[in-house]
Amino acid sequence: MKLIYRIIYRISLAMVLILAVWAVLFYFAIMGVVNDEVDDQLDDYSEQIMIKALSGEELPAVSNGTNNQYYLEEISVAEALSQPQISYADAEVFIVWLDETEPARLRRTVFKNMEDRYFKLTVATPTFEKEDIREAILYWIVILFCCLVVAVVAINSFVFYRSMRPLYVFLKWLDNYRIGQKNSPLNNPTKITEFRRLNEVGVRTMERNERLYEQQREFTGNASHELQTPLAISINRVEMLMEDETLTPEQLETLAKIHHSLGNIVKLNKSMLLLSRIENGQFPDTTNVSFSRIVDNVLDDYKAIYSYKAIQVEVVRDGDFECEINEQLASMLVTNLLKNAFVHTEEGTIRISISSGQFAVSNGPSDEALDGESIFHRFNQGKKRKNESTGLGLTIVRSICEQFGLTVNYSFVDSYHTFCIAKNR
Repeated sequence: MKLIYRIIYRISLAMVLILAVWAVLFYFAIMGVVNDEVDDQLDDYSEQIMIKALSGEELPAVSNGTNNQYYLEEISVAEALSQPQISYADAEVFIVWLDETEPARLRRTVFKNMEDRYFKLTVATPTFEKEDIREAILYWIVILFCCLVVAVVAINSFVFYRSMRPLYVFLKWLDNYRIGQKNSPLNNPTKITEFRRLNEVGVRTMERNERLYEQQREFTGNASHELQTPLAISINRVEMLMEDETLTPEQLETLAKIHHSLGNIVKLNKSMLLLSRIENGQFPDTTNVSFSRIVDNVLDDYKAIYSYKAIQVEVVRDGDFECEINEQLASMLVTNLLKNAFVHTEEGTIRISISSGQFAVSNGPSDEALDGESIFHRFNQGKKRKNESTGLGLTIVRSICEQFGLTVNYSFVDSYHTFCIAKNR
């Protein structure tokens, strides 16, 4: 879960709980006010009845057509002393003028007259209006609660998105950043101190990485260039020594091994120099290149070189893959993929698929997949080391693709390794 979603979720949950508690307390507070208002009406009505009863005036009718009614009865001293002087309760009472039972609020008062006789006055008022008020209050509290919840979530989302936006802009820039390529500058103005410092640290880190990358690339290119002459001289001297007729078979074998090792070093050096030149953009000339034509030109050579292997080659054409690329590098791209397939296949099938949208080379069958990311790293030769491999073939393939707006992807389907070249969308 993203940080912003987690923060919004937790704060919104806390606010919802607070609002829920508030809604419950608000409901009971309002109902308390309503009950107090009803009790005040009962108090006034009770006082009127008691004043008339104590003064000997004529009492009003028990049911006078209003919502209020009363019951006056004489009680014993013991009963009077056992009850509170004033009490309130909710009960069901029979409303005479309605001829039905309704919920009502009661006030019971115990008093004595001038003759020391005790009476209990029960005053009742129907509470169906109170019930309507209670339902209305409950309805609007629920509506208000839902609106507040939606408002809280919306405001939290807006505020946190606005506040966290510089972080996501920075992460997007960092995710799209490619060392050694032309990258857009970080445009992420913010007034938040922490995010501003994060921007500064990120930019400084990328600049430092760029400098280190450039130094490494320059060193690789310069070292490869400087090694060419000493390696050529060393190979020539070994070849001259091998022409000496006085050498024993053991000495010739040793020189042959040295010559072979120097040859591998020369191939590695040439690959490193080529890679450096590609990354430095030293192949600016481009033309519209047909990959189908390149396959036709080089495939027979690979079949002849690896004729000792039991390999079946299939070419499936569903169009022609064409793109704007340096023709020399395009040929290297195709030949490196084909060489990789032939080198790592002892017995099986190599399938070349060409269409208008992609160029793919598959080889297999194989027991397990390769690491789709590490195989493109420099000097990666997989678990099965091949003597003729420099470990830079696929690195060169990816570097060429990056220079000319292509993508190279690896997949392992139905026991076949597949490398697919396509145009960036």
